[in-house]
Amino acid sequence: MGNLLSIDPRCFGGALFAWYSADTLNGFGGAANPADATAVAQWNDLSGNARHLVQGTGANQPIYKVSILAGQPVVRYVDATDTMQAVVAGAIVRPITVIGVFRNTEADDAALNKVATFNAQRIGLALDWATANAFTAVDDNVASATSGVAGDVTLFHVSSFVAAPSGASSRLAVDGVHTFPAGATGTNTNSNVDVAVAGFIGDVAEVIIFTGDLGPSVLFALEQALVAKYALYTNNAIAAPYQLQK
Repeated sequence: MGNLLSIDPRCFGGALFAWYSADTLNGFGGAANPADATAVAQWNDLSGNARHLVQGTGANQPIYKVSILAGQPVVRYVDATDTMQAVVAGAIVRPITVIGVFRNTEADDAALNKVATFNAQRIGLALDWATANAFTAVDDNVASATSGVAGDVTLFHVSSFVAAPSGASSRLAVDGVHTFPAGATGTNTNSNVDVAVAGFIGDVAEVIIFTGDLGPSVLFALEQALVAKYALYTNNAIAAPYQLQK
């Protein structure tokens, strides 16, 4: 199916806010992907909403790397200044869902490194080298409950976070390990999307953002579709047993 998953994120209509996939960096219009090691100034949004990630400063642009993950490309953020952002005015209330496929390549720096975020970097996916040394979520701009999946500098991970309102349970998943931290009140300042912020160094293959909660069964199916797309069976708590039975 090329860049598409067994579940097409666009099927969820207005809930799909933005979708970035490195294998279709220039969008569905037929434009070819960049050559290996090309600097990336724009990563096109596949949702149809034209919320493209951009970086106008050459020194802060990531690079495009081909055949990195299951034969597919990634966008590589080489140092802590490499970032991309889609500026979107207006605030959207919770719940917000952020899904990503990524690899951290920086050794423990005792910091909270955000991978992909929404709402002025307040909601999203992160690696918490600062306290737990585990992959986690960011909720209202602080590390949420740990996933229990240890931080590393080699593996790609499939992660999702549903940021629920205060009084409800949020849902964090990393490699099929699910935890349920308490929702937060939240500070809704804007609807910006940031990829690779606060010092994150590594590779990003895919980021999907929904302005809503898809529900556990649909979100799980989407996570497993990403596991299949990127052949991440061996380090996924759910997919690995299934793969061994085949």
